[in-house]
Amino acid sequence: MIKISISWVCIFFILVYTSCSPDSVDDDYRIVSFKEKDIPKKTELEASIYQHSSFFMPKLIKLLDNGKLILMDQERDTALHVYQFNDTSLVYEKSMGFRGEGPGELGQITDLYATNVSNQYWVQQMGSKKMSLFSTEQTHIKPLSHVDAAQGKLFNAICMTPATDSTFMCTMYGSGVKFTEIDLQGNVLNEYGHWRQNTGQDYEELTYLDMFMGRMSAHKDYFLISITDIDHLELLNTKTGKIISIRGPIHHQPEYGINENGQAGIKPETWIDLYIQTQLTDQHIYASLENVKGGARYAFPKRILKFDLDGQILEEFVLDEGVHYFQVDEANNKLYGLSHDVEGAILIFDLPT
Repeated sequence: MIKISISWVCIFFILVYTSCSPDSVDDDYRIVSFKEKDIPKKTELEASIYQHSSFFMPKLIKLLDNGKLILMDQERDTALHVYQFNDTSLVYEKSMGFRGEGPGELGQITDLYATNVSNQYWVQQMGSKKMSLFSTEQTHIKPLSHVDAAQGKLFNAICMTPATDSTFMCTMYGSGVKFTEIDLQGNVLNEYGHWRQNTGQDYEELTYLDMFMGRMSAHKDYFLISITDIDHLELLNTKTGKIISIRGPIHHQPEYGINENGQAGIKPETWIDLYIQTQLTDQHIYASLENVKGGARYAFPKRILKFDLDGQILEEFVLDEGVHYFQVDEANNKLYGLSHDVEGAILIFDLPT
């Protein structure tokens, strides 16, 4: 069977025609390619364990610009918990966001996104296609507001990532455009890049969506698409409109086929998981890298790669415990991670100064 995956959990697909290639530059698109031997430094990190009665089974974490760490627990009725690093450890502050399907309640949470307001964050919910806005300063449990993406033009928006106070960046279903900025009604405001930059030729618009998996992260003017099935990172700077394609270090090229329904997809025997999760900061890109057969297990990468915003590889952190979700706190030189191998805990790694 051919692997086909189209979901609202930040999944979208591209087709790639090249593996390792030298750095190349044009007016709007630049390729930065690297191999394992090009990683200048590798640092081993050892985890300490933080546990607290406020959470039982943490699934997602997000570090905000005000230094607050948001944790989503997949078991508690109150889903969202706020922490602050204070001198030597995390300190619990408050909880918010009641789980349920009623007005003001949270459905199946699939991601957390910071906003340009340092104390606010969006909670993405897959089943209802809803984005709910919260603040670390609020004193009530319900969201400040929400956006219903199941209606009208917003229905075709995949992986809605906050861009400004009133716009989102996304990939639009049925389009070969990489980054599309939309308003809260789903009207297209800006478009950046096209997947033909990766394929070298044109395909049916839906084919771009049906071929590759990835997800989007953001910080201020930068937006990053990380591809799971190939080790590519596509970095957009909205101030310049330019995109950098970071490629490597494994340079995996999956094989494609057509299933009995005439749909394109990756042949299962060539499907592996590579870039799992990313984080953007003011000066850096962090990306967790795995290299396991796709679908074989839930990925727990032990490798975190660090790049600058020009796409140059700077360092690799090698963790003693694999993490399925992480956040880097550059102000306190900490890396926070979640792992099913250490249940009911946040893993804290000390970064080199």
